[in-house]
Amino acid sequence: MRKLRRAFFAALERLGHDAALARLTSVGQPVPGIEVRVVDDDGAVVAPGDTGEIHVRGAQVSGEYVGQGSGRDDEGWLHTGDRGRIDHE
Repeated sequence: MRKLRRAFFAALERLGHDAALARLTSVGQPVPGIEVRVVDDDGAVVAPGDTGEIHVRGAQVSGEYVGQGSGRDDEGWLHTGDRGRIDHE
């Protein structure tokens, strides 16, 4: 299955279907009630299309880890440690 996936994405790249490739590698829209932002290394929100660290906030985000306490900051944002970007849509 991995070989098929790699071949599929390689074919998309060769054909110049950047928009299709970007959409296929997307995780989609946030669920209702969850805020998502992407920030740079200084904590400033980046422009759509720029890459940074993903932060999430909402009633469903606990951010609690056994023996570690809360992973949320003072404003309730969970710093996921994952990198990503938000597109213009």
